[in-house]
Amino acid sequence: MTTPASPAAPRFAAVAVLFPQVAGVYHYHIPPDLGDVRVGQLVQVPFGPQDRPMQGVVLELLDQADVETTKPIHAIVDPEAVLTPAQIALARRLAQETLCSLAEALAPMLPPGVVQLSDTEYRLTPQGQAALAEQDLAPVARRLYTWLARGPRRGRALQRALPAGLAWEPVLQAWRRKGWVQARPVLPSPRARPAHARFVRLAVSDEVARAWLDRPELGRKAEVRARRARVLTTLLDEAGPVSWAWLEAATGARPQDLTALARHGLVAVLRRHRWRDPLVGRVNEPAEPEAPPRLTRDQARAWEAIQDAWQAVQQGASVPPLLLHGVTGSGKTELYLRAVGLALAQGRQALVLVPEISLTPQMVQRFVRRYPGQVGLLHSRLSLGQRYDTWRRARRGEIRVLIGPRSALYAALPDLGLIVVDECHSETYYPQEQPPFVHAREAARWYGELTGSLVLWGSATPEVQTMYRARVEGWPVLRLPRRVRVALQVEEHAAKDGTQALEAPEAVRGETAYSQPAQAQRDATSAEQTKPGTGARPAPAHPHIVLRFRVASPATPAEPSASEALAVTPLPGVAWPRASTWAGEGLPSVQVVDMRAELRLGETSIFSRALRAALAETLARGEQAILFLNRRGYAGHVFCRTCGFILRCPRCHVPLTYHQREGVLRCHHCGYQRRMPRRCPRCGSSRIAAFGTGTERVEAEVRRWFPHARTLRWDADTARTRDAAELLLQRFAHGQADVLIGTQMIAKGLDLPRVTLVGVVLADVGLGLPDYRASERVFQTLVQVAGRAGRADRPGRVVFQTYLPEHPAIRAAAAQDYEAFWRAELEARRALGYPPWSRLVRLLYRHPDPEHAAREAQRMARQIAAWRKEARAWSTDIIGPAPAFFARLRGYARWHILLRGPDPVRWLRGRSFPPGWRVYVDPVSLL
Repeated sequence: MTTPASPAAPRFAAVAVLFPQVAGVYHYHIPPDLGDVRVGQLVQVPFGPQDRPMQGVVLELLDQADVETTKPIHAIVDPEAVLTPAQIALARRLAQETLCSLAEALAPMLPPGVVQLSDTEYRLTPQGQAALAEQDLAPVARRLYTWLARGPRRGRALQRALPAGLAWEPVLQAWRRKGWVQARPVLPSPRARPAHARFVRLAVSDEVARAWLDRPELGRKAEVRARRARVLTTLLDEAGPVSWAWLEAATGARPQDLTALARHGLVAVLRRHRWRDPLVGRVNEPAEPEAPPRLTRDQARAWEAIQDAWQAVQQGASVPPLLLHGVTGSGKTELYLRAVGLALAQGRQALVLVPEISLTPQMVQRFVRRYPGQVGLLHSRLSLGQRYDTWRRARRGEIRVLIGPRSALYAALPDLGLIVVDECHSETYYPQEQPPFVHAREAARWYGELTGSLVLWGSATPEVQTMYRARVEGWPVLRLPRRVRVALQVEEHAAKDGTQALEAPEAVRGETAYSQPAQAQRDATSAEQTKPGTGARPAPAHPHIVLRFRVASPATPAEPSASEALAVTPLPGVAWPRASTWAGEGLPSVQVVDMRAELRLGETSIFSRALRAALAETLARGEQAILFLNRRGYAGHVFCRTCGFILRCPRCHVPLTYHQREGVLRCHHCGYQRRMPRRCPRCGSSRIAAFGTGTERVEAEVRRWFPHARTLRWDADTARTRDAAELLLQRFAHGQADVLIGTQMIAKGLDLPRVTLVGVVLADVGLGLPDYRASERVFQTLVQVAGRAGRADRPGRVVFQTYLPEHPAIRAAAAQDYEAFWRAELEARRALGYPPWSRLVRLLYRHPDPEHAAREAQRMARQIAAWRKEARAWSTDIIGPAPAFFARLRGYARWHILLRGPDPVRWLRGRSFPPGWRVYVDPVSLL
């Protein structure tokens, strides 16, 4: 453990050790015989007093070290740099902004299956074997002994094998102190390596090979000689080496035949590198690129702005992200495609992020049709080998367009020029289990600044704080207010008449079709007619829309100024939403059904009369429908009507969901399941039954009312495997089902032209959650799922069933009026001091022992109060500690603390958080 002997040319490296609990950067010296070490390389180093072998990333090469004595770098894991300089800079910023360690920020950027964390191998000693075999062990110790008695086990293997929340580490430490268990540090071997395929060619001349066709030395049996002769004959017909897999299939040969032919010197076996491309055999690549379609006027204006921004970026200007705010079906993807074309034309790479893995097949297919041979796919459901090879091809620049969910953001793209974040409002872009805890939308913005890339965000329902910041800071907001089909029709009609193009009106809306008692409907109409400044107008006799257009005028601003955006005025309930649809934009008409009125009329089905009638009409026309409910299973909980007992998961303390098809109760958080009991476990009553509604029950109801309808259910239960979601989508898109029933997976991004009806079985789901974003989440989901209807030439229809028809989020979603919701929600948050009027930091602690979790939460609250006092940050509120909404999850008790203030991150930087704490900066959920 000495410095290099030659003082003339000392060589040192600053290395980020890849261990989550290690926050710093350490200096190592480079041995002369190690070879060239480069920034971004993955190396193996000794760490800690026991010189535990660990991997690390070289962040910088130095002439001098900060310490007198340094340890040597032991090995270079990968000769090529695994990280680009921009990725290293991004990791530093992630660590600074999200309060995680640098190792945690680097982790998602590293090659899949290559990076291995140091582990500990445990082995029973003979003394321990004898002592433990004779003892009456506690359940935890008994399970641990059973595993170790089979042979040495590593710590992470034990963690996977034993139930979550089981405190086995203290048991092992006690056994180590007694000498019953030995432990040694180990560094696992990489799990991913380059793949190779066998190729076969003749090793002799054609004449010699033909002479061997009839020789008895080919094999003892005639059958064997015939197989081997077929191999030689096939190779004689081929000009060069052929794949052994193909040769095996073509000739019926077996591995021993290849071995025998090679032993006779007749064939040579070659090993060639093979890329494991997840798109091979799954995506049809066209012979010629697809020609781009004609743009609408709105698209053309947005495209012009994108081109101007691209030119500015190429000239080195700092350009903020472009927010593409377009209604569902307005052609945002076409603008993404054209923007990618700009990047490719300049020799740059493009990254396209999608919120869900299930959305990647449709997106990939569209990009492959436009840019064949240049598209790659990366997500967690691919095999490890496919992810590793995709990462390597992207690093080499062979993939020019990479598509995937948030994990794709961290792939090595050395020539990055464009980042697209589709559905940028989605919560799935914010990780909950693994740091860095940051929304991919924000990380993409930082990455764009570091790489000189254009960043394009797209959404029909941007987050409240995203739109607020765009308007306040003057970020470009590119509006697409009409669906492509309707926009083209309007423009063609205007061109034929020789009139000016009609711009999307401020309020191209009709009346909301609320299924509620007649008197309430008349009251709402009367309030609208007598509203100041509107003038009286007759109530419409039909829920469809009478259009009111205004001619486009240069004097009409497309977006309010920053000062106008800040002038938020509370909007009375009667003033918004005034309508159910923007029919002028081609959006579907929306009907809101008050399920309380349905109950008063004696309707007990989960389908209202309006939804049943709409389904019947849709099926009769041979069209397709989507039924949405954000709950899986058949019933939401099992309840005893005698004593009120609810069956809950023992590890998560949440109600178990009943799955009728399997006859089991299941926890959707940890996977625990049990059989449906016949009697109440508490009081023994037989009056125990399932209550609530899930997707299984919706499917059963469809079959009851429409026996001939073909149904598909798409939720986490039916789409568990890698290909299940894609197969379900293909079946529905190809017309093999009439009704698609699903959860959040079907709410966004899908383009299904034959769908003309969307029914939301229960629009209230999520409104009662104790989260400041509950209303926004419901509004976004409803608008997105409504956008699946009427995307082609046929008009769409949407039915919202709700017990809260007067709720502002549901009314705004019914009107598909983003602006009204945004202003009202902004005002509500200002009154409560929530973002964007403040910033939040959530600290979450988990521990198997509830009492320990409570004590640690109280201790941390006192520590945070001391830090706040030290920083004099009195404008920051400390809320809690308190049990989280899901107080127990996957065997862990959960407590959290919420900090709300101008910038809590500023005075939390550099603080040390004990193990078990997760720090969420700007969290998207407080549950």
